[in-house]
Amino acid sequence: MSFMTGHELCQAVEEHLATLGYRVFGDPSDGWTWELGDYEPQLPPCDSQGEAAAAALADLVQRTDELLNAAEAVVERWERGDLAAAVRELDLCLKALRDRTVEAVEAETVEIDDSVDGWLLHGDGPTGPWTVGAYLDLDDAHEAALAKARAWVEEGHHVDLEHFALTLTQHKFIHVIGLDASVWIDPLPIESA
Repeated sequence: MSFMTGHELCQAVEEHLATLGYRVFGDPSDGWTWELGDYEPQLPPCDSQGEAAAAALADLVQRTDELLNAAEAVVERWERGDLAAAVRELDLCLKALRDRTVEAVEAETVEIDDSVDGWLLHGDGPTGPWTVGAYLDLDDAHEAALAKARAWVEEGHHVDLEHFALTLTQHKFIHVIGLDASVWIDPLPIESA
């Protein structure tokens, strides 16, 4: 049986992350961080290279979970006979996962009116930005946001679900003070197939 030192393990993790486009960088005096293509998290620098690699790995796991959720939504819509809508939702989710920069979200955002074809449920908090998914129907996006709020309650956090639902419906945005987390439902245009 062979053993790896902490440095060797960190190096191996970074090499595997690099194959997916992640880059861990920094130095002991300025701290360490990571990036994925043009996306760099808006978090304070990590104290060590290993911490930054672990943060990049956590982002990869979160993106994988989001993609699996999007795939499940496709299968669910497909089972209901709406394959075209399912594929458009998956396409929206993929675009959101690939480009999480604020500029990209703002560039994709359009005015809220009847011509909006899709909705992105995403947020930001102490651990960085996250995306739940993209939805063709605004009611589906609201239901997914409420499911996330219910999960926070189940974790023991205080969230006034009635206030959460009302504020999100009225403004498509809410900041949950106790969690220092913000939730948005932003309109997204869908290009015709």
